Amino acid sequence: MLDKRGSARFVLIGFFIVALLIAGYFIYDGFFAKPPSSAWTPREITQENLPSELGRLAVVQEMPESGVIGLRVGEEDYAISGKSVSSGLAENADISVSLPESYLDIVGEQGWCAGLQQAKANGDLQVDLRQSTSSLAVKYRALLKYRECLG
Repeated sequence: MLDKRGSARFVLIGFFIVALLIAGYFIYDGFFAKPPSSAWTPREITQENLPSELGRLAVVQEMPESGVIGLRVGEEDYAISGKSVSSGLAENADISVSLPESYLDIVGEQGWCAGLQQAKANGDLQVDLRQSTSSLAVKYRALLKYRECLG
């Protein structure tokens, strides 16, 4: 039979093993899971229809309720808050993204992933993290499967 010291050590080891299993799951799910593949249907994307087009994206639908991302396209600002998109400046954004308006044509023809990748390759995509990378990874862990879109 275990004494109090042995029981405490057993509980501590069990807790450590469970914590490692949980951390391993999130690391595997975040870094090795592939993004869902979906065919892009070309469409015209403009500043006027941008909020509704963004709202249709799976990545927006999978946003955490407490998540806030500010998106600037050209001179226009958009707030992605939870699962909704609206015109205007995002207050207390966790992440701010800036994309030149000229990339809307590429996004419309090839999809968001292709447009963002090309903007990043050309040095035109700006991303500003307003929290630590680790805290954002935990908060936005459901979106890690889309990280390839940012190159």
